[in-house]
This record gives sequence, C-alpha cells and structure tokens, in this order.
Amino acid sequence: MRPPLENVLRNALVQNLELIELGLRPVQFEEYPLPNAHGTRGSIDILARDRHQMWVVIETSTPSFSAGRRTSRRTAFVR
Repeated sequence: MRPPLENVLRNALVQNLELIELGLRPVQFEEYPLPNAHGTRGSIDILARDRHQMWVVIETSTPSFSAGRRTSRRTAFVR
C-alpha cells in the first residue's frame, strides 16, 4: 500500500498535469496496473500522453521509500 502523502501527491498531479507540461493528458485517473508473467504486481502512478501523443510515465514517491530502486525497475520494464 502506498503512503498517504504519496496518494495526495499523485492525485494532485493527475488533476493538474498542465503544470508539468502543456498538453499533457492522463490516460486514466487511477494507477495503471502492470501485470506480468511472473505474477508480481506493479503499477505506474500516472500514465499520460503529451501533445504529440507520446507516452509519459510519472512516478511519485516519498523520500522514505527507495525511489531510485523503484524508478530503475520501472525504467527496465518500460523499455
């Protein structure tokens, strides 16, 4: 389960993606699940598309969680 502060940050960002980049639109308003063949569960905090229809993945994390490790795992999965 995600820390409460992380939920607040994710919800605020998904409602205001234009603050990050003009034309950025969420694909969905909930976390985007990442099922895989190994049965592990993961998700993308915010999945969006930019004004050129390119995918944008946004990871929210609080300093108390190993954000670098999570981000590197996600980067490997997205590639």
